[in-house]
Amino acid sequence: MKLAYDALPAIYDVSFSDEKWISTLDAVSAAAGANGAMLFGINETEFVYQLDFASSFYADKLPLLPVFMENFGHYDRFGREFLLSVESNRPISDLDIWPGEDLWNRPDMIFMR
Repeated sequence: MKLAYDALPAIYDVSFSDEKWISTLDAVSAAAGANGAMLFGINETEFVYQLDFASSFYADKLPLLPVFMENFGHYDRFGREFLLSVESNRPISDLDIWPGEDLWNRPDMIFMR
């Protein structure tokens, strides 16, 4: 996935200010053709995420993440294993993890809409 050059200044801005993360993730999402983006860390020994920042698309959805993980976390287990198997520091699309799957109609995706 190649990011648009106009998203690069936003990426550089976050190195100076954490407050820029939302607008940066909005720019990266737009450049990647995605609805939204999240920046999170994965605990490699437990099934625990640490959400650091999310784009504005997720602003009203963040309180739902615990409910999401309780009901749909099994989808993310496979995604987590995939993320741990690929090189770090590159954007990953859901379509990279689940190619050919009808993601739009999957219960977890419906919940997050």
